[in-house]
Amino acid sequence: MSQQISVKAAATIRERVRQLAGAFTPQALHALEDESLRGAGLSASKTAYLRDLSSKVLSGELDFAAFPQMDDEQVIAALTSVKGIGRWTAEMFLMFVLGRENVISFGDAGLQRAALWLYGLEPRQDKKYLQQVAHLWPSYGSYVCLYLWEAINQGLVDSGQTLDELTV
Repeated sequence: MSQQISVKAAATIRERVRQLAGAFTPQALHALEDESLRGAGLSASKTAYLRDLSSKVLSGELDFAAFPQMDDEQVIAALTSVKGIGRWTAEMFLMFVLGRENVISFGDAGLQRAALWLYGLEPRQDKKYLQQVAHLWPSYGSYVCLYLWEAINQGLVDSGQTLDELTV
C-alpha cells in the first residue's frame, strides 16, 4: 500500500483500509469490494495486487508460516509470484520481517550510491558498486545495508565529502 507515495499518504490509506476491513487479514481484505478499496485511496493496480495477495494466501499457494524454513531465494520466488511484489520488496521482507542477516539489495539505487561513496570507488557505467564490495561482508549484508541507508539519511553520502574528510 505504501510504495511510491509519501509516508503520510500511506499511513492515511492504510488506516482507511484497516477501518473498512476491521483487521488486516486475508479474509477481511478479500471480502472488500474493489470500489471500497479505491475509495480508501488505493490505486486500481494496488487494489489488484492486494486482491492477488489475499487470494494466494487464502488458497494456500502462499504460506507465510513456511517462510522461516525456506532459504532466501525460495522466499523471494514465493513473494514475487504475487502481482505487484518485486525482488526489492521481497528482500525488504527478508530483512525486516524475517530478520535475515545477509541480504544485500543489489537493485537498490541508494545502496549502490552509498557503497560508491563509502569505498571511494571509481564511477562505472553499470553502477554495480555493491557487487564490487559485497565480498567484504560475507555474512552480514543486511547490517551493512542498514548502515548505508543511515549514511544516506544522515546526509553523508550526498555531502560532497569523503568518509575520510568527515572523520578528520
